[in-house]
Amino acid sequence: MAGLPSFKDLSVFLTRASDPTTNYVSPLNPPNTLAPIIVGDVFGPQDDIDPMTPISRAEAMTIPSLIRARGILMIIASQPLVAYKGAQRLQRQPGWLNRTDTSVSPQARVIATMDDLIFNGESLWFVERNSFGQITDAVRVPFDDWRVTPEGDIEMHVTKDHWVKVPDPRRVIHFRGFQEGICTIGAPALRAASDIQRSVASRAATPVPLLDLHITDDVELDRDERALMRREWSAALKNPDGSVAITPSNVEARAMGAEGTNDFLTAARNGSRLDVANLLQLPASLIEGSTSTASLTYSTSEGKRSELKDYGLQLWAGIFNARLSMDDVTAAGTRIAFDFSDLSEVPDDGLSPATED
Repeated sequence: MAGLPSFKDLSVFLTRASDPTTNYVSPLNPPNTLAPIIVGDVFGPQDDIDPMTPISRAEAMTIPSLIRARGILMIIASQPLVAYKGAQRLQRQPGWLNRTDTSVSPQARVIATMDDLIFNGESLWFVERNSFGQITDAVRVPFDDWRVTPEGDIEMHVTKDHWVKVPDPRRVIHFRGFQEGICTIGAPALRAASDIQRSVASRAATPVPLLDLHITDDVELDRDERALMRREWSAALKNPDGSVAITPSNVEARAMGAEGTNDFLTAARNGSRLDVANLLQLPASLIEGSTSTASLTYSTSEGKRSELKDYGLQLWAGIFNARLSMDDVTAAGTRIAFDFSDLSEVPDDGLSPATED
């Protein structure tokens, strides 16, 4: 059986998933094109799925508030990783922190790792070391190409249908998040957010109050006739001239709960934003829509930057800081952490400071 390839060979193999914005599927594990058929035929309609069943990353990434929250967290990737001894920066920084010989930039490596932590709760890097045991390069392993065995060993998928145990734990850096991935713990809330979006889209396609087509005479319509009547009325409402309707003499169009429905959908959308913020441990104010009382003053801008750093980014960055500061990564007595100093500075708006006459 083949062993673990060299870093050079394996990094080329692994970087086929270098675009972190794609819904990665390992080419060694081709997607099952019959999956939608099987789900529908064997397990019934998707609406019948257990709400606790993990949601896919692709479906989660259709939720605007989650896309916004993820984008905010990715600010971490724009901050440099720095080695310190105590509070002082090391004059000679480890080169691999901010450069690489692979085709994936260090920033993309952090973005892909953050994606793993957000959606799956853990991530893995494969590292190269010199003859002194010091790390010289690192590449993130796509989530589908590694696994932890029941015995606690890490295996990597290197050839078709063949997994290889990592013989030396120092060949990898295993990041464990502070919670399970949002695709698991957030499945019910994210599915609810998707349902809310579909409801809003449905109302947008037919932007009129809910209607009861009330038949005023004693004529009894069978099921097919009622279904045809609903389809024709719905189609007419979607017509560009759908704001005007003509009803037969025996049909009365009655509006039902228009204001209550709109209020419910607005509250539900706001509630789904709050759910996403809570799931990702972010201040909800960072992902909510603009309000009439919001203003881009120095105080609000600086306050939000501080809130983002202290109650959002630091928690997620701590996963990297803690793991990369362990002795198998950096020398004893030193630590590695993201440098957030630029987030503490008030942005320059190009205006001179106020002065007295």
